Amino acid sequence: MATAKRLYLYSVAAVGLALALLGAATMIRILLSHLNVGLQMPGDVASAADRDALAMAFGLAVTGMVVWLLHWSVLERMVQGEEESPTAERRSIVRSVYLFAVLATTLLITASMTASLATKVIADRLNAPGTGTWSPLSLLPAVDDGWQFAAIIVAGATFGYHVWIRNRDLRQTALISGAAAWISRYYLYGAAFLGLITALDNIAGFFRIIAGEWASLSAPGAPVDLFGGAALASGSWIRPAVGACVAVVVWAAVWGGHWLYSERLRKSASEQGQAEQVSRVRLAFLASVVLWGAAVATTGVAQGLGWLLAKLLDVSGSAPTWYSVFVPPIAAIPAAVALWWHRRQALSEEASGPAGVSATRITLYLIALVGLAAVVAGANQIILAALDQAFSPIREFSGSSWKLPAALGLGLVVVGAAVWAWSWRQVLARCLADAVKELASAARAYYLYLVLGASVVMVAVSLADILYRYGRLALGLHDDALWASVDSRLAMLVVAGAVLAFHWRVLSRDLASPGYGSTPEVPAARSARAKVAAK
Repeated sequence: MATAKRLYLYSVAAVGLALALLGAATMIRILLSHLNVGLQMPGDVASAADRDALAMAFGLAVTGMVVWLLHWSVLERMVQGEEESPTAERRSIVRSVYLFAVLATTLLITASMTASLATKVIADRLNAPGTGTWSPLSLLPAVDDGWQFAAIIVAGATFGYHVWIRNRDLRQTALISGAAAWISRYYLYGAAFLGLITALDNIAGFFRIIAGEWASLSAPGAPVDLFGGAALASGSWIRPAVGACVAVVVWAAVWGGHWLYSERLRKSASEQGQAEQVSRVRLAFLASVVLWGAAVATTGVAQGLGWLLAKLLDVSGSAPTWYSVFVPPIAAIPAAVALWWHRRQALSEEASGPAGVSATRITLYLIALVGLAAVVAGANQIILAALDQAFSPIREFSGSSWKLPAALGLGLVVVGAAVWAWSWRQVLARCLADAVKELASAARAYYLYLVLGASVVMVAVSLADILYRYGRLALGLHDDALWASVDSRLAMLVVAGAVLAFHWRVLSRDLASPGYGSTPEVPAARSARAKVAAK
């Protein structure tokens, strides 16, 4: 009964809030249009359109606000007091889901629109070429200035109010635990993760923009490949550069606000602070940054090394040598710093972290996974280039056309192998130090079975497609692109087969080891903290 009531109240309140916000944003947008902000239309058209939009916005705002206030006032009365019933309501999973949805949506709108609008205003003041409201990694579609400003006001106010509501819940409740706490942490650390990677991506993007413009100026008339972008010239770099800088400021503020809040909460002496210390969601956030940073850093260094090898093989590209070789690894430095700092943070919290979970072990296997993925991708690319050079009757690879994909693939293999070997060497050292605990760890099991599962699927898909292609040929169906389809499958089959064989051997040794499958002992102090989180 109580759950059904909550679902009704929060669901209808959410719908009413959405209608009210849409109506309010529309009315603000109309007001701004009369102040010459945003998209303008001819007078007679604007007058009729504005009256129609104003009527619709008024209806939405009034109806939505009435619906939201009626249901929200009931919910507010339900959470007032220190008795068991209000406390249970503040700990409700449904309430956490509602707050998660509202906070995540309004934060995304506010941050994205702020970055986009600020980019346009600053770039216009600098008389930068180009128009529009573009900003790097904009997470929402571009709209005119008036709509953006209206959305910032409405979404920002809604976000601030619901942040106050959540903080009040925490002050009035000794401990919010279970699924309700997980959902709250998903928002907190999800917002921190999004803000961090978006800010760091834009730092790298700003560097690429400036380096691309420098390369364009150093080689006039020659287009510069910005890894998927276009050559920047005649000041066209200013607007995207401004967008990158603004995005860094906005999303760094998003990350900083949520991270500092989580740190303050974790260091508090309250029961909620003790629960935060043993939070698996927090550890998952730190591990996710490590995974992302390792992937970006490995890819950037591998790109630079691949282009260096290509230049040594006399492969020419549209970009200057310094750009192709040095820009990718330098642009990956922010991700590498994030990897290092968050791994160090995870290791420093390991002693007081979740019981039975090793941050050291988790981060090692995640980094090993990134290195292995780079090796697989690079080896696949090298084998495919070799097969095409040797056997392809269609693509007609000749001369040095195989050198570039082979060089880039070799760069991935070398860097990926170094990353994997570094991690695997430490894993082996941990096995020698305490084989029972290491072999029985969940992180090792997940790593091995994930790699084995992916390898089996790749082998199966490759064999199935090869048999399908030659089966068609055996049945008299001609296929002009037979080799073009088979060669990539052969390359995948060879690489996946090698990975499968190695990791199957590792798993077989684990299974044959004495003590495999035993449960590692959990220190008593950490077990006690885990019980606090489970209350």
